[in-house]
Amino acid sequence: QQALKIFNRVIASDPGNAMAWFNRGVIHEMGGQVEEATKAFKVCLDMQSDHGPAAANLAVLLDRTGNNSEAAIFAHKALKSFPSHPDLARISSQGPPEEPTVTETEVVATPTAEETTTPVVEPEPSPPAIEEPVVAPAIDLDAIVEEAANLIKQNEPEQGLELLRDLLHNEAAEHPRAWRVAAASMARLSLIDNAIEAFTYALDLDNTDAASWYNLGALHRRNDHEETAITCFDAALGLRPDYTKASAALAEIHTANGSLSLAIESWRSLLTHEPDHAGGPTFAGILIAIAEGEGEVLEMATEIPTTIPEGPELASEALKYIPDNGATENVKLRARAMTLSGSYPEAVKAWRSLIETDRDNPELWIGMRKTFIAAGDQATAEKCRTKIASLTGETTPAPEVSEPPAEVHSEPEQVQEPEPVPEPEVEAPIEETQQVEEEAEPEEVASDDPWADDPWADVDSQTDSDETSDSITEEEEQTAEQVIAAEEILDTTPEPEPVEQEEPSPEVDLAKAALDVASNTPAPEIIGSGKTDSSSISNHDVQWYNKGLTLLTEEKYTEALACFDRALPTFVNDDEMIVRILNARGNAFYYLKEFSDCIDAYHEAMRINPTGVTGATLYNMGTAYAEVERYSDAIKCFEQGMSEKRVSPLEGDHAKMAKEQIRRCKLLLKEQEKKLKRLSRMKS
Repeated sequence: QQALKIFNRVIASDPGNAMAWFNRGVIHEMGGQVEEATKAFKVCLDMQSDHGPAAANLAVLLDRTGNNSEAAIFAHKALKSFPSHPDLARISSQGPPEEPTVTETEVVATPTAEETTTPVVEPEPSPPAIEEPVVAPAIDLDAIVEEAANLIKQNEPEQGLELLRDLLHNEAAEHPRAWRVAAASMARLSLIDNAIEAFTYALDLDNTDAASWYNLGALHRRNDHEETAITCFDAALGLRPDYTKASAALAEIHTANGSLSLAIESWRSLLTHEPDHAGGPTFAGILIAIAEGEGEVLEMATEIPTTIPEGPELASEALKYIPDNGATENVKLRARAMTLSGSYPEAVKAWRSLIETDRDNPELWIGMRKTFIAAGDQATAEKCRTKIASLTGETTPAPEVSEPPAEVHSEPEQVQEPEPVPEPEVEAPIEETQQVEEEAEPEEVASDDPWADDPWADVDSQTDSDETSDSITEEEEQTAEQVIAAEEILDTTPEPEPVEQEEPSPEVDLAKAALDVASNTPAPEIIGSGKTDSSSISNHDVQWYNKGLTLLTEEKYTEALACFDRALPTFVNDDEMIVRILNARGNAFYYLKEFSDCIDAYHEAMRINPTGVTGATLYNMGTAYAEVERYSDAIKCFEQGMSEKRVSPLEGDHAKMAKEQIRRCKLLLKEQEKKLKRLSRMKS
């Protein structure tokens, strides 16, 4: 069908292309569409009356359908190109002979001959002279074709083509290799269109030759017919999966066109059969660029947590194909790949080897800085940034110090639409590093060697145990309004308009709800009934929650979780505040990589307020499911997050990210199912 589409496009652009009509007829004939094939062959003959193959195929088709008289007419035409062909001779004998005009001329000449003399019958010996060329099948076609092939190898394609020219439409009319060798000669002589026709005809005779498909694709590619070329290369690989030339051609085309998924598939096919192919670094560069791009995109997601990173796996695969030969470009690629795969010490060594020979190259320092940032060594990364600034002439900005949430006193009634707490834009570090003093400017390193003694000498995983208690004992008066002020630092998405309560959607019930916080925590004395008025919440209680948000932005997830746990019991009858706290706990658990607890926290928030579930909450839950390899549940969450039934569904860039996550989860789900099938076979 793909080939038929291609020839239809050719016919649309050039209706007078007889060869395209002929090929269309062949495809219809192979598909059993006799009427369409007959029409195509007739159109071909209208365009080119001496097209022997079209006449021959048409004669055979008409003979099969019982139209003997018309079949005989086309068989006569075909015999001019394929003399003595047994099937054509048989079909032609079933109908009246062609050339009735010639017969009349002979009748007029006959009376004159009879009146003159009867012995004129002597010319009868001439028919044996006509039959002598028919005895030519004694020619060894294989030997002639081999000789022509050798002439091409000796760079004499013109002589090779001349050797075959008179045989192609006669004795070699159905000899596939003869047509392939002739096509190769034409290609060497830059007769591209003729070579394409010859290879096409050769494939009509034998479509199982992978080399012919590849050569035909190469010629179409030379004529800028890339879609047709891709079809031919795919056909070659279908016949010979280890045909590296076809894989390389496809990889180059897809890479140039930006079709990365197809390019990656082609590169993998190529390098599987030829690991040392020169295109290895190119493929590695593609994988690394994708991995780095993934990281940059996920860093831009300020409200949605990152998950299912493919970057490390892609980088590990890339390392297999980057030669460790000391070449500068290859060392750069290896350093980038090792950074992405988590091999930070090796990446540092690679950058250092380059910097030692080119200390004033800012590109190398930038790469080094990215490695330290990925490793969580912010102090050394700052030193690299200082060096980069000195090389590029840029001013070194002072570290930003975020101001504490402003203390706002307002009426409690303003706490009407609490917003679910989205994920803070934070990357989980490899190790927690000691905090740099707020006012301190990074020191200039005289030796320009940020890793002078130990690359991670400044790393200290200990945290200030008194920091939380000190800040909590402050006597600042805070109200529920300050909760909103603190959350605005984390959330840039506007709250949707209030919606009417609807029946809980069954879509939200993805799994069983977690333990009921309200039933498992002691209820303090609360003024009034139902939801707690915000004025009844003590300043101390709000401060626990507010401090938890602050610690979350500082990447101190364990301490933040402790604050949320302390705040939760005091809001047991305030559904809105409980949903806020549970979402915040889910965020903290996510960054602690405790994904089961993360899912439970989000589920509990959903159970309390099913109709208020936001798209961001469902996205967060989907990422957690994906981390524990529950890809089916993750896909459901991402899909529901984009549903219009949700409060504040995912839109714009967030919807695109959800769709990308769905695509990844589906791929991972397929791999998971394959592994399970293999395991079941092994057990059986």
